[in-house]
Amino acid sequence: MRLVFFILLGCNETQTVEPKTPEVNGPVALRNTLPVNENPPAKSKSPVPKLRIKDSDLFKPYRANKAAPDQFSAVLSTSKGDVLIYSERIWAPNGVDRLYALLKLDYFEQSAFFKSPAINTLNFGMHALPKITRKWEKTTFKDDPVRQPNSMGTLSFARTSLPHTRSVRLFVNLSDNRQLDAQGYAPVARVASEDMGILKKIDAFINSGKIEVPTRKELQKDGIKPWLADGDPLRIEKSYLCNAKKIPEAIQNKCASTPLKR
Repeated sequence: MRLVFFILLGCNETQTVEPKTPEVNGPVALRNTLPVNENPPAKSKSPVPKLRIKDSDLFKPYRANKAAPDQFSAVLSTSKGDVLIYSERIWAPNGVDRLYALLKLDYFEQSAFFKSPAINTLNFGMHALPKITRKWEKTTFKDDPVRQPNSMGTLSFARTSLPHTRSVRLFVNLSDNRQLDAQGYAPVARVASEDMGILKKIDAFINSGKIEVPTRKELQKDGIKPWLADGDPLRIEKSYLCNAKKIPEAIQNKCASTPLKR
């Protein structure tokens, strides 16, 4: 009997998600499989992303060409807690401009953390909807000189060995990774030191083997929908620029809690 799951995605649109065919002895076999004639167990209410994307600039990344402020702070509300970051445009103008544009467009809403072969880094940056990820991945931007070290707590855009290949994928350095400096990874922001524990907890869950975590390719292909249907994926639920006019009081307090300039 074929199982079909229905989830809502913004603007009351109904979409059908068919479960993947289980693989023998593979992790997929543990997902989306239920005994015949048995009701699914009750799930925690993970918020399905209600993304207001009609006519949005999320579909027009070429418009994200404005300069970021000289300095700004933002809060990433993750499934394990709120994380405050700080950025200065002088560190890496092209990269900081892209980061600010993504934050301003709420690009990171429901963006899942994903597995990566790289050690001591926490990786994210795939949009909840794969069609948006694909558009942004094609819109790369120019490299910056490395002016800040890849020390613990810094954020850098991922890149290939070719020049000018950065787009949307980011990683947080969970330890001192200064060997990346010579490879052209230019940090664009820094995490408040007291919030690093939240990100390290997320990384510990990812590497524990106790939960299933998507890979970058899975998020590129399917987005976050299958993972929300299965449970509560590790993700950024929402992001907030601290200079925005309307943000929740708790986020305002978080923005004011720590002087990040160093």
